Amino acid sequence: KALRAVHKDSALRDQLSERHILIGAYANGLTAVDPTWTLSDSEAPQAHRHDLGPEQYYQFVHQWVHDFGVRIVGGCCAISPMHIAYIKQKLQPKKL
Repeated sequence: KALRAVHKDSALRDQLSERHILIGAYANGLTAVDPTWTLSDSEAPQAHRHDLGPEQYYQFVHQWVHDFGVRIVGGCCAISPMHIAYIKQKLQPKKL
């Protein structure tokens, strides 16, 4: 939602560009948090998703980069070096 909002705001995009500020994004690979969850309910670590391998994560990254102008990409909890290596390989310019 935040990337979409920034992308739609041309004045904000212009201000960021004038100041040479790049937009970055990273997500985690954890399961969704129940909206009624509280810290006192926490007994175990949040579970990892099993459907978010490097290829699946790259689908999100591709949208961030190509649709929303993201220039810095990473990952958080449950996003592994394999995910980052895959992103790097997919985003590197093709050599002729």
